[in-house]
Amino acid sequence: MLFVVSLPVPPRAKFIRSNSGMGTRVLRLFLEAAILGTMRRARFLLLPVAFFGGAALALATENDNPFGGSDPYQTCVTAVNTKPDDAFEKAMTWRARGGGLPAEHCAALALIALDEPGEAASRLNALAQRPDAGTAAERADLLAQSGNAWLLANQIENAEAAFSAALKLSSKDADLWTDRARARAARQDWANAEADLNTALTFERRKPEIFVLRASARHAQGNTVGYKTDIDAALAIDGTFPDALVERGSMKMDAGDKNGARADFVQVLVRAPDSPAADTVRKRIELLEVHDP
Repeated sequence: MLFVVSLPVPPRAKFIRSNSGMGTRVLRLFLEAAILGTMRRARFLLLPVAFFGGAALALATENDNPFGGSDPYQTCVTAVNTKPDDAFEKAMTWRARGGGLPAEHCAALALIALDEPGEAASRLNALAQRPDAGTAAERADLLAQSGNAWLLANQIENAEAAFSAALKLSSKDADLWTDRARARAARQDWANAEADLNTALTFERRKPEIFVLRASARHAQGNTVGYKTDIDAALAIDGTFPDALVERGSMKMDAGDKNGARADFVQVLVRAPDSPAADTVRKRIELLEVHDP
């Protein structure tokens, strides 16, 4: 069984910035993806019970765990969502009592929730190097989690290195290629970000977000035809995908089609009212109203 923990976005993650004079449209998608993709791809996944091995998990459970019950790992990661400071302290106690990798992993998740992504990234990277870290694919997952935590900490070079290491272990994982593209885009290496997204699309062509991210990389390089083609491709997969609607609405706005732009923007508000995409379109709707009272 595979569980998922929904961590809050650490405040510092909201302040990833670019020093270039590039307009906000292109960089917005990649920076939001670097934040929100962190919650999606290793996305801080709870590791499957099988990951730890039955004997290891049994030992960790028997070793006087401070959570009580027969599933201390699940109890710990559930606590991350409500009382991360308590979860971290208990995870460290559990580790000292022989909790092993499950305790270490839960402690790292708690650090994300406590706005300490750099420390969490270091711990996740260390877990991936352990001899009991599982198969190559499982170690790649831990490295992906580490890379996403480095992105939250705005340590882009470390993030890229973690994703590159993960790709050596799992080279056909489209999400990993997409993750490294986000890291490369965060330092405005648009050509290599596009190259990684091209590779991702050789393994996975059903995810509209990959096309939207590649559209943004192409837009940054002045490839407007490729940009539009990718937005169209994303909407062909999912006609209500918020980020694609933002981009199509922006193209219509630039072309003077105010009604068409407003229609796309309103659809974002209806479909995903609490998303970063909705925050973006609210500002653009205000611009439309200022210029077209």
